[in-house]
Amino acid sequence: MVDKKILLVEDESIEAMDIKRTLEFFGYDVPYVASSGEEAVEKASEIMPDLILIDVVLKGNSDGIDVASKIKKLNIPVIYLTAHSEESIIQRAKLTEPYGYMIKPYDRAELKYAIELALYKNKIENELKESEYNLRLILDSTAEGIFGIDLDGLCTFCNASSLDLWGYDDLDELIGKNIHDLIHPMANCPIDDAFKTGKRVHVEDDVFWRADGTSFSAEYWSYPQIKDQKIVGAVVTFTDITERRQAELEIKKSLDEKEILLREREKAEIALKGELKVNKSIAKVYGPLISPYSPIEDVTNVILDESKMLTGSENGVVSAIDPITRETICHTLTNMMDHCKLENENLKIRFPLGPDGKYPGLGGHSLNTRQAFFTNTPSEHKSFQGTPLGHIPLKRFLSVPILLEKELVGQINLANPGKDYTETDLEAI
Repeated sequence: MVDKKILLVEDESIEAMDIKRTLEFFGYDVPYVASSGEEAVEKASEIMPDLILIDVVLKGNSDGIDVASKIKKLNIPVIYLTAHSEESIIQRAKLTEPYGYMIKPYDRAELKYAIELALYKNKIENELKESEYNLRLILDSTAEGIFGIDLDGLCTFCNASSLDLWGYDDLDELIGKNIHDLIHPMANCPIDDAFKTGKRVHVEDDVFWRADGTSFSAEYWSYPQIKDQKIVGAVVTFTDITERRQAELEIKKSLDEKEILLREREKAEIALKGELKVNKSIAKVYGPLISPYSPIEDVTNVILDESKMLTGSENGVVSAIDPITRETICHTLTNMMDHCKLENENLKIRFPLGPDGKYPGLGGHSLNTRQAFFTNTPSEHKSFQGTPLGHIPLKRFLSVPILLEKELVGQINLANPGKDYTETDLEAI
């Protein structure tokens, strides 16, 4: 992170210094603080920062939105940090495609994660652009014509060979136009069969028309284009079959790389959202945990509520280990069993060690091994000993021992979410 530079654009000097200190606390380098739009444009080109954090209202003739528009070609991610939330300003700001729009006074944690997400998003977008550039190189280096159509027959892309073979000079003459009207005017076009049937269509001899009204014989292949398990159009190739086969392999590789990048981006965004949820839960636990006035029940109640929220669990219990008897003492629990509802709230449910000196059952497994685990088939687990009369059925179970250094001090047990537990759930708890 220390090698990431952020250009700060803020005309209020005291506030600028506060934001600068915050950014440096996060580990970022703030090489310059610009106070006007003109200065910001100059320094952005000179410094080429990794990100620009900018106020909307600035001194001078250019506001923050003007600055973002002027430096857009530099491909530097911009986050607006401003006290202005008027709809007209936000609509103007949206046109500059910012990576974030935060309203003052800002939350430090939200600012931190907004910057991290913006930097990561920009990195992935640059990789995607590079992939698209390589894909375009491959498309334009092939002798075959390659073009795509959507479900309405409108051209979505085409390569240079398509332009040459059809006699057009510019992509704008084809993109968004009905391809059948231009080069293949016929009813029930076989090209459309690819997205109607979901299968590849091969036509060995057909006629394509040029811009000047002349025609040529063409062999073509039409492939359904699938996104999110839905057919969205077709990709069509035409000309010599021998050259086409080699190019197809190269194109498929590039498309696969792009799809991998997209999946990685989606996974990263999901992981970041999960991390944000966990951090918010930690923040909620932190208050009662450090307060000298919070009883243990307040702490365990918060822990149980946040654990259930993070995993979607219906049931759960948070317990402590008696340092003398080594019994587990249930401080906070949900409706695990009917007879858990004690008339005297000062009494706690205790579970003693077994005759062999080990903790029994599924919950005992994590205490004995000191290893967190989950099972989505509890009855098949080696430590399962059944459930006592009145206990809720265990459909899924997750257990995490709590250790202070090497000492076993407590346990979190969760059960019965609406879906199977995953390693993500275990890591969160």
